[in-house]
Amino acid sequence: MEPATEAKHRLYTRCFDAWWPILLQPQGRDGRSWPRVTFLDAFAGPGRYEGGEGGSPAFTLDRLLTHTAVGRMNLSREQARLVFIEKRRSRY
Repeated sequence: MEPATEAKHRLYTRCFDAWWPILLQPQGRDGRSWPRVTFLDAFAGPGRYEGGEGGSPAFTLDRLLTHTAVGRMNLSREQARLVFIEKRRSRY
């Protein structure tokens, strides 16, 4: 894993830990959440690196599914969409 990817994952950790529940769990008096949240990573890299570290797709999905608020988010395929783009064919 490259140093830039490690930095990206540290940034993602802070952002995801804060924003997944804000965007995906019911809020306010009406108990509504955003109808659909799409996360797009345009430089996704591989799902897993040769050293065993999770690439951005695996890392992102893990941060969502193991979030402490996952039980309150009422996740569904329609509500949370993750899109990963990788230009280099050898990395996807």
